[in-house]
Amino acid sequence: MGVIKIQYFFIISALVMLSSVLAIKDLEECGKDLSKKCGENIANSIFKNEEACDDCCKELITAGSACHKKLMQVTAPQYPQVNRKKAVAKGVEIWDHCMVVDFRSLI
Repeated sequence: MGVIKIQYFFIISALVMLSSVLAIKDLEECGKDLSKKCGENIANSIFKNEEACDDCCKELITAGSACHKKLMQVTAPQYPQVNRKKAVAKGVEIWDHCMVVDFRSLI
């Protein structure tokens, strides 16, 4: 029985490491369309109630909603004082705002 527990532990550890590597790769892909400056601007708009600038909104929309969600998941633990439900709601609000900004730039 002990051998099975050890094997199970190693399998779980390997899966956790693999998921971490994949998450980092996903974030690197997101970083191609979203600069560090804009990533910080968007995070601050969500977690510190700062305003998202138009240029950063355009970058966020180019990066896509999947990147926005991943970045929120990674960034949220850096702001433990922020209520998670409020942060998610604010993230949706920022995404919607940025969609409007991006749409206006097309007109």
